[in-house]
Amino acid sequence: QASGLTAASYGEGFGLPLVEAQAHGTPVLARDLPVFREIGEGVFHYFSDDSPRSLANSIETWLGSTGRTVPLSTDGLPRWSDSALALVNRLGIETALIRDGGRR
Repeated sequence: QASGLTAASYGEGFGLPLVEAQAHGTPVLARDLPVFREIGEGVFHYFSDDSPRSLANSIETWLGSTGRTVPLSTDGLPRWSDSALALVNRLGIETALIRDGGRR
C-alpha cells in the first residue's frame, strides 16, 4: 500500500525492492545507478546529486509528476507449478511418487 519507493543506495546487486514496487504499480525514485537503469525500463524516475537540497527537489518534482505506474505484466510467464512439472518430466521422476510424498 506504499505511495512510492525512494531507493537512495550507492550500490546495489539487483534492486529487488524496486522490481517488487514496479510489479505492484508503485512509483519509484531511484539513484541513477546502472543497475537501476537496467531494471527501470524507462519507468523509474532518477536522481544523481548527493546534496540534501537536490534530493529534496528531486522528490518534490517526482511527487508532482507521478501517479500509479502500470504494474508489470505476468501474462505469458510460466507458473511455478508449470516449471516444477517440466523439471519433473525432464528428470524422469514419477509424478505419482511426488503426489504420495515420496512414500511407496
